[in-house]
Amino acid sequence: MANPVTDLLEHINHEVAKLSTSGLGKLTEVLDSAEVELSRALSSWTALGKGADRFTPQMYRNALVQIRGALANIRGPVAEAIASVLRHNGTLAAGLATKHLITEVTRFSQMFEGSIRPIAIEPTAVLAEGKKLLFKKFATSASRYAGQVGEDIRKQLAIGVVRGETVDQLTSRLVRLGGPSGLVYTRGLPDSPHAKAEFIAEGLFKRYRHYAERLVVTETVKAYNECALIGMDELEANDPGYFKRWDAAIDGRTCPYCKEYDDLVVPLDGMFRGIVCPPLHPRCRCAVVIWRKEWDENRAKLKDDLIGETLKEPKGVASIPHRIQIRKRTTKKSKLRED
Repeated sequence: MANPVTDLLEHINHEVAKLSTSGLGKLTEVLDSAEVELSRALSSWTALGKGADRFTPQMYRNALVQIRGALANIRGPVAEAIASVLRHNGTLAAGLATKHLITEVTRFSQMFEGSIRPIAIEPTAVLAEGKKLLFKKFATSASRYAGQVGEDIRKQLAIGVVRGETVDQLTSRLVRLGGPSGLVYTRGLPDSPHAKAEFIAEGLFKRYRHYAERLVVTETVKAYNECALIGMDELEANDPGYFKRWDAAIDGRTCPYCKEYDDLVVPLDGMFRGIVCPPLHPRCRCAVVIWRKEWDENRAKLKDDLIGETLKEPKGVASIPHRIQIRKRTTKKSKLRED
């Protein structure tokens, strides 16, 4: 019978092997920090002696064994400069501790029907490397989170994601970090006429939690969408004919811009009106999804000229019927206005 923990570690090794050497150094730094945090959390929880409550420590063990497995796998292919950082993980004691942890995770996973949640290596790597961070793309946020503040944000987000933290937990992590302090421009740049600045001694995130939450939501959505694109490219390499489709969350909170992008279909190497993938704006909830021409729920023959930025009607496997209803209601309203 297959060991779910062994299978999971093989999966983690596969994910690590796909990463570029350039990003492994920062990923290693994040994994090391996450390992320290998890080890402390597990020790603290175990010391409480809560007995019957086994799920929380199992979550810690689960993430910890995967992080150690990833670190062990990185040690092989990386350059000597990176490997030197990892030497402390190569001792006999560390190897023995990892084997013991694997045994523990395997034993306790049986209590939860063998379910083991894999850690998010790919989005962690995207955040750890920092090249795809969205706040760096806009002048105001790039100025506000410049320098070491931005590096600290990058690292803390990556540590939180690899630990499987929720949006609220990630937000609290940034609040503890504090954020930019001193004279902070909450609107505009220093030289702009409509700029607004405050002197914040304790840190922007501690005074205004919503700034931290906005960063968390926007940057994690960006990271997961970037990972989705990587997976699409892998599918395309083995089975050509895929496209990418913009998928907006259609409800009462959807902004008019996201509605316009919803259901646009472009080639994998194409752009959605100048954008590679969501998010379109801060707190954007849109996602990029895979799509093929033959995935037509309406059984209608699609023409090649429908693929591109002019595509408006929902097409594909994830078409959204309630969007059509919204359009019908809008049409009725417009008719009433005309009358």
